[in-house]
Amino acid sequence: HDLAHHSGRHSSWFHPPYETHHHDDDPHGHHESRLAHLASTLMGKRSEHHVDEDPTSRLVSKRIFSKLTIEACDHPFFKRVWLARHILDETSPILVPRVRKMIRRNEGHWPRQLNDWQSVKESLRFNQIVVSMNGVSNVSASDVYAQKIYDFVDVNVGYQFVNLLYQDGGRLRVDTDLINDVREQNGGGGEPLTMEE
Repeated sequence: HDLAHHSGRHSSWFHPPYETHHHDDDPHGHHESRLAHLASTLMGKRSEHHVDEDPTSRLVSKRIFSKLTIEACDHPFFKRVWLARHILDETSPILVPRVRKMIRRNEGHWPRQLNDWQSVKESLRFNQIVVSMNGVSNVSASDVYAQKIYDFVDVNVGYQFVNLLYQDGGRLRVDTDLINDVREQNGGGGEPLTMEE
């Protein structure tokens, strides 16, 4: 299973271009055992920062920022649509530790017993995913930046983005009106969506 993100779009299989971080409030100050954390850090698979906003207070929990690995994390000439994907595997920081362990025991494959939208949703744990993009404008040669924050409620399991590209007089164009439109994945099984009026 994977999460995907299209050029500023959000949906089910959710994910994001460029420098992507998730953060989670951890009331106990730990996500997984210290040994597992040390091993994954030494292997270079995780990049985590723990931030105490007020170490003297019991009211504010520790925030954890993790770098989220995505496929195709850079694009030499971004012109139309950019699909970035994060694989939910044994190293994914947005999966609960129990599910990461199940994937390891299943030789890197998603467990069959978790192959429905409720189980996938319950396997995820994050508060927000922060997507930061930067690049150089082809028109002005100026540095350009963009940032978007996705909350857990923005994830719709079992859907994929509709195609944004269409031909107009022989030229390929992007229909930006469809930027957040999704359709249920092949085979069905998507979570029920509530439509906003």
